[in-house]
Amino acid sequence: MLSDYHIHTYFSDDSQCPMEEMVQRAILVGLDEIAFTEHVDYGVKTDLNCNYENYFKEIEMMKEKYKGKLTIKAGIEFGVQSHTIPLFQKDYEKYPFDFIILSNHQVDDKEFWNYQFQEGRSQEEFQKAYYEAIYEVVQKYKQYSVLGHLDMIKRYDTYRDYPDSNIMDTKKYFAALLPMEKGSRSTPPVLNMVLKT
Repeated sequence: MLSDYHIHTYFSDDSQCPMEEMVQRAILVGLDEIAFTEHVDYGVKTDLNCNYENYFKEIEMMKEKYKGKLTIKAGIEFGVQSHTIPLFQKDYEKYPFDFIILSNHQVDDKEFWNYQFQEGRSQEEFQKAYYEAIYEVVQKYKQYSVLGHLDMIKRYDTYRDYPDSNIMDTKKYFAALLPMEKGSRSTPPVLNMVLKT
């Protein structure tokens, strides 16, 4: 089975692509199943988050229109920070997500892409602070399927390479992640760590 479980459309602030266009493209390239995973990041871009009501309405229309051609799942990408966990827990309890990517796009409401988080810190300081923030979140929040782009901070490191071995106690880090056996709500649990740069 060919699938893609990390797709953004115009329901995310970083895409302008209509949902139906993504569905048609998925069929064209021979995918069997997709999950839309729109962005929600509380604490920073609250006015740009996915509109859940419209999102689920359009997902249902796509499921009906393309039934038998493509399996379509309603996923989400939660950009969780420790202080925003209660908001994401409410969303988890309210909406029927099939798949949830847990990501970290900010720390202390400071973005990486505009270098606000890195400002005034050495490379070692912001690298370690980023991974410690993720570690703290996964200790507190368990309602997700996969951990997304674990090394995202590398995209925004103007100092270039920073050795993974310098980041933190990797045994402690992976010991926290490996036993969780993450997967989607509708498939058997599997460990799915998405490491992208």
